[in-house]
Amino acid sequence: MLDPYWRIPLVPEPNQPNALSATFNAPDQHGVFTLSLDYRRAGYSFLSHKITVSVAPPRHDQFDRFITGAAPFYLGAGSVVLATISFITIWSST
Repeated sequence: MLDPYWRIPLVPEPNQPNALSATFNAPDQHGVFTLSLDYRRAGYSFLSHKITVSVAPPRHDQFDRFITGAAPFYLGAGSVVLATISFITIWSST
């Protein structure tokens, strides 16, 4: 899957006079990504740096046990279980 380029501005660090920084989140997919810095300003020297990083998804035991966004699924599954139990109870009593 091809991702578009992100243009993130470099901002000066408040406590360090000659330092620049940028913050971003890694994509929510696994793969190998190239982080590239190409900073050009007229009258200053250019900065160019590339680094390749791998992003791996969390292991199966690192996910949350209960996902609040899946509450409709949990309620639907619970209602099917209750309907099945009530059907079996009514069918076996007759």
